[in-house]
Amino acid sequence: MTEPATGWLALGLSFSLLATGGRRTPLDLSGSPSYRASWGLPWTQGTEQTDAWVLCGAPISFAPGAAGRVVIAPVIDLALQHWRRLRVGDALRAFEGAKVVGSGQVRWIVDVESSTPTGSLLERFRSWVGGGGEPRASRV
Repeated sequence: MTEPATGWLALGLSFSLLATGGRRTPLDLSGSPSYRASWGLPWTQGTEQTDAWVLCGAPISFAPGAAGRVVIAPVIDLALQHWRRLRVGDALRAFEGAKVVGSGQVRWIVDVESSTPTGSLLERFRSWVGGGGEPRASRV
């Protein structure tokens, strides 16, 4: 597989917040990017984590215990080598500090030109989180 010159990724996740023991308030996903979360990748242990923007999600207000969809994009290019190891079906843990607040499962992965996609690409992501079809995946 040839890696794109830009190297950035966006990932679609099935996502849920813990009902108890996690956040006490809803997660507001009304902006874009809306939230910078820390994520535990499948091979990391304990509280080891790396950051990614939540570009969009549904529901817009994720209350504790809620489930839905989010699209995330890694924040730091030095960590991309770790994100590129992910495959569809992999499980991620969402952290705030050292506390696990939610979990997600990778549904699709696409190559993008920046860590904060805009325009028609962001609209395709918003369509997917709202229940539409998956953006065309360029890798799985």
